[in-house]
Amino acid sequence: MAVAVAAVLWLFALPVEGSGANPVLTFTPGIASTVAGTGVSGYSGDGGPGTSAQFNFPMGTARDSQGNLYVADTANSVVRKLSAGGTVSTVAGNGTQGYSGDGGPATSAQLAFPTAVALDGAGNLFIADYLNACVRKVDTNGMISTLATASGFLVRGVAADVAGNVYYSGSFEGVWEVDPQGVITKIAGNGTPGFSGDGGPAIDAQTSGLAGLALDGLGNLYIAEVLNSDIRKVDTNGTITTIAGDQQFGYSGDGGPATSAKFNGPTDVRVDAAGNLYVVDSSNNRIRKVDAGGTISTIVGDGNFGYAGDGGLASFARFASPSAIALDGSGNLFIADTGNSVIRKVQVDTTTLDFGVVTVTQTGGPISVIVSNTGNAGLNVGSIVASNSFGVQTTCSSSTPLPPGSECSVDVTFTPAINGNVTGTVTLSDDAAGNPHVIHLKGQGYIAPHADKLVFATQFPVQPLNGNLGTVVVNATDVNGNLATGFSGAVAVLLQGPNGFTTYSTQVNASGGTATFDLSAVVLNAAGSYTIQASSTGLTSAQASFTVTGNADFAISLSKQSLNVGKDSSGTMNVTVTPTNSFSGSIALSCSGLPSNSKCSFAPASLNADGSNTALTSLMTLSTGVTTVAAASPAKEPVMLATRTSAFVGLLGLVMAPIARRRNGSPSKPARLVPLILVAIILCGGLVGCGDLGSQTHSTPPGNYTVTVTATSTSISHSRTFTLVVQ
Repeated sequence: MAVAVAAVLWLFALPVEGSGANPVLTFTPGIASTVAGTGVSGYSGDGGPGTSAQFNFPMGTARDSQGNLYVADTANSVVRKLSAGGTVSTVAGNGTQGYSGDGGPATSAQLAFPTAVALDGAGNLFIADYLNACVRKVDTNGMISTLATASGFLVRGVAADVAGNVYYSGSFEGVWEVDPQGVITKIAGNGTPGFSGDGGPAIDAQTSGLAGLALDGLGNLYIAEVLNSDIRKVDTNGTITTIAGDQQFGYSGDGGPATSAKFNGPTDVRVDAAGNLYVVDSSNNRIRKVDAGGTISTIVGDGNFGYAGDGGLASFARFASPSAIALDGSGNLFIADTGNSVIRKVQVDTTTLDFGVVTVTQTGGPISVIVSNTGNAGLNVGSIVASNSFGVQTTCSSSTPLPPGSECSVDVTFTPAINGNVTGTVTLSDDAAGNPHVIHLKGQGYIAPHADKLVFATQFPVQPLNGNLGTVVVNATDVNGNLATGFSGAVAVLLQGPNGFTTYSTQVNASGGTATFDLSAVVLNAAGSYTIQASSTGLTSAQASFTVTGNADFAISLSKQSLNVGKDSSGTMNVTVTPTNSFSGSIALSCSGLPSNSKCSFAPASLNADGSNTALTSLMTLSTGVTTVAAASPAKEPVMLATRTSAFVGLLGLVMAPIARRRNGSPSKPARLVPLILVAIILCGGLVGCGDLGSQTHSTPPGNYTVTVTATSTSISHSRTFTLVVQ
């Protein structure tokens, strides 16, 4: 996550807890639960059970030797206690943000956004009073005072050791120590935010975004640096080093050196008696562990922001920006799940494994459980025994003690012999407190009903011509319709189609009740109806059908096979064009093979298909005895006589010819042409008088004719013929 986000979340951290003097056996993963808070922010529930109380943005936790858990209920500006018996009460703050009450009862005082709490060996409670920039102390009589006041910075984390020294962190400035006499000494940080100084005096080092503090049994101090995204250690000589995190924001490194791992704004840290380090990787919504050898792992949280997983393995639980952590003597974790306003517990002295449903006689798992020694003495593990239906293998030695901070594994399997729920245990005999330690087991045996019939898991929609079915899946099911996972017999497929397609068959063996066929090489090369059948001996067969469509096309048909027409008449018939396979476009109509003096016409002359395969009709009209233009019609008077107009023109020509000669004297060339022109006029007049120009109707010869009607669209053309009888 971005540094900007981490800059906000650097507030989320906390203090430390005591160590054991004996071996402590813990299991990973543990079991998650909610021990305080309802998941709804508020301030209520004092005097009642923790799971009925409301908290508001809890950010700090600490446990005392009696098993009481103290919580900095930050947004309520109070500190509350969850007793060992699970009852909630307020021990500091009156719920009103402010600064008052020193010298009086802590429950009457005002706090301002407390972010961390710690306890010393005497039972005194110390509070990081964040917005008041001070450390408040509540003594064993419940009276409050101010232990130390910071100037110029806000107090974020607090811790205390058995000698009575108190430590507090201030954002970017560093860490201070308050000794039992009240003397304040700065022990880490040079006041300039940044990262530097490893291997040298902690007082000269740069630090950034200091939050939670913790102390181990030797007096070494551990610091969660939110903005440097690491965990640093100040040893008893005052030397600072980085022990986890590479100063880069992210999530990586599990199974490797902690110094190479990436955190995302760590806010708190704790150390157990064996030297294992527990880090609240807040913006990754996880709790991570660094073992005594320096190897890092994730032990709580799946990384998703949310609120889920109670009652199950903590590794699958969801948190919302957890900010603080505390440990009890058995190694159980108590986590301030800040964004959910609850306190979560991860129980690690026992765990439960759920194998789910496993087929009878088959084996589920293994599921691994990590056994850790979080104490300060060697852990002796005697026998590890699993109950019926469960098996176990382990790397834990019964002859060599498991050193403090070390781990071994127990791998559990489940082989049910009966149908139904099965429970059991793996019991470890050991010398740690709480022995023997038990891993609870559960699972469900399942006897698969016998296969009854085959069904196609594949659908068969309309297929294109020359396509293929690809992968076809056939399932064997029982009488209830469930997949018969135990079926592994041979399944045959038979594919049949229309003329032109070659019947295809093949066979495969089912696996887990499923048979898969690759039919991608079987080309559906003929349009029409197909059937596919799956069969296996003793089972009801499966059958399905589908259609293969051809290319877009159309067909033509005529309403008559024969048309009788008189020699000077007409007749009609319907021409129907039926598109197929979603053909669309314009279709032109024409006819050929007509006898002389006849013609055909269409109404409409072309048809438009819209892809809906709707039949289209045009009315064809065939006409005989076609009218044509003639050169001349027969004369209505004897040929020797001219019409009156013709005679007049001829006479006019004869009269005008001599006049033309006298006026011109000696005839010129044009004059000589006049008689010729007049003669032509006389002749033309005579010709006109022979008849009239006009039109004529010619009959179609009687007989039988084969006429072809054609429908054409682009590259597609189809024809039909009929017999034309001219009478």
